[in-house]
Amino acid sequence: MTGFNKWWLLCAVSLSCVARFGSCSRRREANRAQPEHLIFNELCALKDEKGPCKAIKDRFFFNVDNGRCELFEYGGCGGNANNFETLEECEETCVVSDSPEGLSAMR
Repeated sequence: MTGFNKWWLLCAVSLSCVARFGSCSRRREANRAQPEHLIFNELCALKDEKGPCKAIKDRFFFNVDNGRCELFEYGGCGGNANNFETLEECEETCVVSDSPEGLSAMR
C-alpha cells in the first residue's frame, strides 16, 4: 500500500467527493477515520460507471477482473470513485507494489 491511497479514504467509503466534484483527487483532503485496507478494496473494486450526464470524457478505471487500469467514457457527472483522469493516477491508486522489483494488482 502506498501513502497515496490515504487521500482516498473519504471518497471510497462515502463517495462524497464524487457527489461534490465528479471524481476523487489526491489534492482533496480526506477524513482518515476508516481503516485503509477497506478503502483500497472498495474503491478499486467498483465497476466503471458512465454516470447520467451526456458528455464524453476519456477516463480510466481499475478493472478488478484483469488487474489493470482501462479507458472508459465518462458522462461528466455522477458515476463512482473508480474514475481517474490519468492512467498514472489509476495505477498509483489501485496497483500495489508488493516488492521493489515489481507491481501486482489489488490483493
